[in-house]
Amino acid sequence: HTHTPCPINAMACVARTLLLLSILAVAFPAEGSEDDAMDKEVSADQLQGLHSRADANGDGKVSTKEFLAFAESTRAGMAKKEAGTMLATMEHRQWPDGSGGTTKVKVAFTDIFAENSGEPENEEDREATDREKKEMELRFKAADSDGDGMLTDEEFPAVHFPELNDKVLTVAAQTHLNILDTDKDGQLSFKEWYGDEDSPEEAPDSNDEEKHEFDELDKDGSGLLDLEELKHWESGRFHTEAAVKKVFGFADEDKDGHLTPSELTNKLEVISGSDANYHFLEWIEHHEL
Repeated sequence: HTHTPCPINAMACVARTLLLLSILAVAFPAEGSEDDAMDKEVSADQLQGLHSRADANGDGKVSTKEFLAFAESTRAGMAKKEAGTMLATMEHRQWPDGSGGTTKVKVAFTDIFAENSGEPENEEDREATDREKKEMELRFKAADSDGDGMLTDEEFPAVHFPELNDKVLTVAAQTHLNILDTDKDGQLSFKEWYGDEDSPEEAPDSNDEEKHEFDELDKDGSGLLDLEELKHWESGRFHTEAAVKKVFGFADEDKDGHLTPSELTNKLEVISGSDANYHFLEWIEHHEL
């Protein structure tokens, strides 16, 4: 099949669908879909609410740096909230925290995989399940900061949301790289990244949007994606940054590098039709705007 990363959410990439989303879909079915979110539109009041929260220094205007910092903290909050919901539905253990007054939740690897029941229907499904389990074991070990073989409620979120822990993010990116790296040189060429896995010599035209995206991700201009560059994709930050910078490109009317509330709301219709719409709607929901 052709490997074509999705336009918004890095966790929906084809390889990661096999290695991550299939696990989450089995254990924790999604209540909505990205398509559902994209059908909605942001309101002017909601944009003003986002602007207010992103305006870290309270000067009435938001810089790109402030907006990206707000996006980062919001994404982390969303991930931890979702992980908390997952944890509440799972088998776990209560352990003394040493103070004698309270207990701490701890999760074993078998608890994480307990929901993934049933025998695979065929050999292909069995291989996919084995790959999923192997990656999850690696993520679990990377998240287990004290090496006790159990995850606390602080350690657990990174297993499902690698961007919260650099060691877990490295595992996720390395797994993705290993799948796509057909020549095993430890890096991904444009053809490996976007080409057809059955016909690797076939790749999109070098002038199209995919090539531009590849070049943006290829920070050192080597023509190859290394592990660190791939981590930027896997974390979800690549698409968030691209969407925010695009909004600044068309909304920053005086080109001072900042957005006022009116500059943002003046481009409400454009925003609703852009990639940023999905991100903004997620942030709005999280902050209950």
